[in-house]
Amino acid sequence: MKIRSSRVPTPAMLLATVAATVALFACGGGGDESADDGRSGPLNAGKGMPKAPPFVPLAEALPPEASEYDKHMQVARISWAHNDDITAPHWCANPGQGSNPNLGNRTVVPITELFDGFYFTGTVSVGQFVMKTPDGGYILFDTMNNATDVNNITIPQLQSAGIDPATLRGLVVTHGHGDHDGGALRLQTLYSTPSNPVTTVVGSADYTANKPYYATIQVDSTNPRVPQQLTINGATFTAMATPGHTPGTTSLILPVTYKGQQHKIAYWGGSGLPGSASGRLQYMQGAEAMYAQIKEQGADASINSHSWEDKGLDRIRAIQDQGGIENSNPMIQGTAKIQLSFATLRTCAAAQLSNVDATALNPVWRPTRTELYAVRPNANGVTTHVRARVSNYFNVISNGMVTFTTAEGASCTAMTDDEGIANCVIKTRGTGAGGPASVTATFQEMSGPVAVELSSFDTVHAANY
Repeated sequence: MKIRSSRVPTPAMLLATVAATVALFACGGGGDESADDGRSGPLNAGKGMPKAPPFVPLAEALPPEASEYDKHMQVARISWAHNDDITAPHWCANPGQGSNPNLGNRTVVPITELFDGFYFTGTVSVGQFVMKTPDGGYILFDTMNNATDVNNITIPQLQSAGIDPATLRGLVVTHGHGDHDGGALRLQTLYSTPSNPVTTVVGSADYTANKPYYATIQVDSTNPRVPQQLTINGATFTAMATPGHTPGTTSLILPVTYKGQQHKIAYWGGSGLPGSASGRLQYMQGAEAMYAQIKEQGADASINSHSWEDKGLDRIRAIQDQGGIENSNPMIQGTAKIQLSFATLRTCAAAQLSNVDATALNPVWRPTRTELYAVRPNANGVTTHVRARVSNYFNVISNGMVTFTTAEGASCTAMTDDEGIANCVIKTRGTGAGGPASVTATFQEMSGPVAVELSSFDTVHAANY
């Protein structure tokens, strides 16, 4: 992997370019133009294609002798500086300042519909999510602190949304701390019967002998980071053991709809970072596994039972302020943004791991940007010439693989050159002089011992050719 260095910009240069630059950074592009002979593949000449706009780095990468902590935290801080709506854990963004003050805020958050039949309610401190099931019931994700919370918050909030609390079909406990599973026994006592038992899911390592509630399904904590499909009364979702915050923490990918269109939510099961090196390593690995699931499943929203942790509370309040989700949905952020959020979470864990284990050497995860800046269909519709540049926060990336794909399914692959540019010609016979409906350039992740260049993509539609 070769990285081409660039000079460090002045603050004025950064401010002038940040709006255009940051929007396309994802947690996670050569050849040139040749004759229109109908073949797909890299190009060699580059005649007639526009040049890339000037590349301006966001910072200068730290030298190799910098501490592991500083190398990871530099990336996290750049991500936060230019993306104020991604997760910024208090323990990482504000080290040494104690717990987040929101943990003590017991203000009730009125039940709010976030997607079709999917809701949040609880307090600012901790909440729970409600998913309606196809049979007219609902699943509750987390259960608040205790029976008092169930009586005074969960039940009345469900009723205010027109949901009958007695139609409870399932409880999913993200982890075994009392503010997440403390209400489980009360809910089971009220609504679970031999003829209609409430399915209860919890991580096996957190289901200890002192838990007063029963568990129907135990997610195997000894087999972490392996996704499995669970179905409760017709509602199917992904569960995965992600130990770290607790030994039995479980994270989820939940399918939902908004105006009939499917979306997927990444649900991180535990927020606070453990103190031990082994716990922090597990936490980091869990974040990596969730990043992979987000990428694979295309999750484009995120939630956390501590809704302030991933800035979800801001989005919930935005929905309340606009009177619901009829006209827009602030929860939908796009897969690239959710990947960036979990990559930053992983980066934070890697940095904090290095603080307690001086031997921990983990590659720095670098978000990248793919810019598909030239799409030129041939007049006869036989080929479409494409060009993209790939960069990270610091430099352009050479020797990286970029795949260009049209909406109609045609594709070509090329490697980036020393300028970070990939050029290709796609065989698009039959699309007409206007070319394909859209083209997407996808940079494939590059892994090395020191850094991982995360995948990224950019799509251009025909109206913008």
